[in-house]
Amino acid sequence: MSSFKTGLWLLLFFFSCDWAQAGASDSLRVDYPEQNPQIASTDTDPWFGVDKGLHLVSSMMVTIAVSQSMERLGGISRRTSVYYGFGISLTLGSGKEFWDSQRPHNFFSLKDLTADFLGSALGVYLARQK
Repeated sequence: MSSFKTGLWLLLFFFSCDWAQAGASDSLRVDYPEQNPQIASTDTDPWFGVDKGLHLVSSMMVTIAVSQSMERLGGISRRTSVYYGFGISLTLGSGKEFWDSQRPHNFFSLKDLTADFLGSALGVYLARQK
């Protein structure tokens, strides 16, 4: 199975598991402590929330897409193209976190960045498969 198909299956699996437990609108809703005093003392950035899965899967898909594009369209070797994909994916993830830190009611999340790194690493692994 190609790495692209594997990534699509992982994406489908992730969404089907998460949305089977909660409604789509509930799983993507973010509550902020100042809007809901009941959660002021809880962690608003859980390690295993939907957001982390989205970061992981999107970083994996960006890594694979950039790698495949550079290899097929740019004539760059697979070994080199996966590292370009890795770098571009992490750059986009870091940029998104910086952007979040500048917006009201948002913050820079090292947990999101960790999920981006793991997704990019998984993308490198899948893109290097024949």
